[in-house]
Amino acid sequence: MAWEIRWFFHGNAASIMAWFETLFDTKLESQKPRDDYYLHIPQCDFAGVKYREERLEIKWRDAYDLNFIGCSGKVKGKAESWARWEWTDPQSSVKNIRFLAEDPIGPTIKVTKKRLQYKYEFAPDGSILPASKVMVENGGAIELTELITKGEQWYSIAIELVGNKSTDKRNLQQSVDHLFREYSGPGLNLENSLGYPEYLAHVTKS
Repeated sequence: MAWEIRWFFHGNAASIMAWFETLFDTKLESQKPRDDYYLHIPQCDFAGVKYREERLEIKWRDAYDLNFIGCSGKVKGKAESWARWEWTDPQSSVKNIRFLAEDPIGPTIKVTKKRLQYKYEFAPDGSILPASKVMVENGGAIELTELITKGEQWYSIAIELVGNKSTDKRNLQQSVDHLFREYSGPGLNLENSLGYPEYLAHVTKS
C-alpha cells in the first residue's frame, strides 16, 4: 500500500514547469514517451488495470481522504492509498498490445505519457532531500507528466510515497507542505484531484 495524490490540468503548463524545474538542485529525471493501455471499467474509481510493453499492472484503492489540505489551505485534494500487483511476460508483449489497442475491438483507452520526475527522501530531522539512491527506502517521488488521451493534451502533477513508510499518510502531508510551498500555478483543488480511474471516466464522457 502507498499513499499518493494527483491533479489533472488542460492547457499550457509553462507556469507549472517553471516551478517544477526549481524544486531540487539536482538533475531532473526525464523518461522517454510511453503508451499505457488502461482497461475501460465504467463507474469504477477504486480499481485500475493497465498494460504497458510487457507488464500487466493492477491497482486497488483501499483508502482515501477527500479532505486532504496542505500548505495552510493553498493545496486541497483527494489523497488515495493504493495496492499494486505486477506481472511481466516478455513473450506476450506484441500479441497483447495488438489485442488491447485495436479499435473498436480493444477494450482499453490508450494514454501516451511523457514524465518528468524527482525522487526524494526524508532525512532523520524530518526535512526532504534529493534521493541519494536509485531505490528510495523512505521517501517519495513527485512527477509532472504530459498526457495525450483520445487526442487531447493533459498534464498531471502527482506525489507518490515509496519505501518502508509509504503507508503513513503523515508523510504525504509532509511532502505536500514542503514541495508546494512556492507553487503558483493552476489551482490544486478537490475538483481536479483525481486518480487515473476517475480521470479516464472524465475523458470518456467528454
